[in-house]
Amino acid sequence: KAIEYFIDLDYSVVRIGDKYSDKFDFVNNKFIDLTKNKSLSHYNQAYTMQNSEFFFGNVTPGVYMSRLFGKKFALTNCPQEDLIYNGFSNNYGNYAIFKDIFNVEQKRIISISELLKNNELLFMRRFDKKKFFLIDNTPGEILDLCKNFVKSNFQNIQEKNELLNEFNLLRKKTLDIYLSKKDNNNYLLLKQNYYSKISLPKKYLEERLYPNDVLIEKSKQIVKKLGI
Repeated sequence: KAIEYFIDLDYSVVRIGDKYSDKFDFVNNKFIDLTKNKSLSHYNQAYTMQNSEFFFGNVTPGVYMSRLFGKKFALTNCPQEDLIYNGFSNNYGNYAIFKDIFNVEQKRIISISELLKNNELLFMRRFDKKKFFLIDNTPGEILDLCKNFVKSNFQNIQEKNELLNEFNLLRKKTLDIYLSKKDNNNYLLLKQNYYSKISLPKKYLEERLYPNDVLIEKSKQIVKKLGI
């Protein structure tokens, strides 16, 4: 859906990666998959990024390349830890959405406000799937991210998003708590990204910032689907 959206806006979409990238079946004259190119190299990927408008995708080496060339980016399926780092972004023109965390024992999705208060879960790298597991963003959520990103950066349409201010306040309070403990293993990264900034779509925050009926319904659907 996201690629079709960009193509409908007359963008050409170039996929970067390497020969080990997952197979992706999509055919369109405005879509080029460099991972299938026999002359694939770091150089031609860097050249592509240098001449691109922006980066769209998951947190992969491509996003670090976009930062190198000063390109804006829209990130999907970000790890929960990046909530506190704001996706290592310093521009509200950049957008991101994050993977959900499902608590198996409680049979529900953890809200962002709850996650920020949970030091162990926020910085967890390996999940015991009997206790927690990650949920990828849906195609609809990714499409909404893309629309917000394009409207803000290329159509001069700014969405009023008071929940983003609330998220930033919660994040700063959390950072102050973590930075008060200098023995924190993540102290330097937290300090470096204290003033980082990124945009999260209004709808995304409405559904996830605090516990709410939407999260309850999503949780019920997961419980039913997985037979938990």
